Amino acid sequence: WEDFPASGSLDRELDDSDDEQTVYYQIKDKVGRESEVLSDAITLDRSLPTGTLVINDPEEDSDGVTKTRDLTLTLTGNDDTSGLDQMRFSQDGGETWTDWKAFEEEASLSLEGGDGAKTVTLELRDKAGNVSDPIEDEITLDLEAPTATLTSGVLSSRGAYTLDYTVTDTVDGNENVEEKIVL
Repeated sequence: WEDFPASGSLDRELDDSDDEQTVYYQIKDKVGRESEVLSDAITLDRSLPTGTLVINDPEEDSDGVTKTRDLTLTLTGNDDTSGLDQMRFSQDGGETWTDWKAFEEEASLSLEGGDGAKTVTLELRDKAGNVSDPIEDEITLDLEAPTATLTSGVLSSRGAYTLDYTVTDTVDGNENVEEKIVL
């Protein structure tokens, strides 16, 4: 038994395990009469939520390149102790974030900026306020069509013709360019 003022707060340490714990409280007056035992359950949750993020390729060709900004994300999340609560996204490495919103297994996102590699980062928050480590997936945005420049001469004295050209594609670096020549 310890002496305490009639009102206030007490700080106590919980057992060192992430789960529901019961706290008991009883008071005794100066002549030894004891109150009933009061109790309350509290859940200690120090573990971080976990999950996955998959950017669905809108063209459904699984090449990791998209020609549209608007994406659908498939998400999973788990928190065994207090339960999963909310999610948010970043497209700039965590400098700025969307507002927290209720967790859903599917989300829509519009890619920001110009052509190039894009990383989408997801954070999950559980009901105790713990935030997951960053969860990431990548896709390449390719809105700009490749360009070509013809440098061949316009005259030919034979039935064969050599076509000289230069192709520029800012995203693919000319690696995945296909050509079609129509005579």
